[in-house]
Amino acid sequence: ALKNRKFYIPNDGKMKLQFFHVDDLCKVIEKILENHPKEHILNVGNTEVVDINTFVELCYKVVGTPLEKVYVTNHNNQRDYFSFYNYEYKLDVSRQKCIYPETIPLDIGLKEAARWYDEHEKEINKKPYISYIEANFPK
Repeated sequence: ALKNRKFYIPNDGKMKLQFFHVDDLCKVIEKILENHPKEHILNVGNTEVVDINTFVELCYKVVGTPLEKVYVTNHNNQRDYFSFYNYEYKLDVSRQKCIYPETIPLDIGLKEAARWYDEHEKEINKKPYISYIEANFPK
């Protein structure tokens, strides 16, 4: 998004993803340690589940770049060019909601992540997605 590139989306982009801000994770752990709830084994995540299309649209919106999607349907391993495995990330977070009902919305978390990335880009060990895309997908 920062370099105004096309985004290569697996299949139809409707696979569901569920995110969770690291600050929320820390607060859930804090609540468990403070309150010793009976149900202390629980899934964590935002209740909001988005598909890949929505996730990518939000990422491009955060940095203010127009998005051009390319759907990849004839490829065996989406991890070659996309950061998530080919299965849906969707958990029942009802137990979490009992002890920690409000979470940071995805768009706000993405804005924070973009700011952090801008300040720390040189420190990040990046996967070679762009190189793979350039070598294996038509422009």
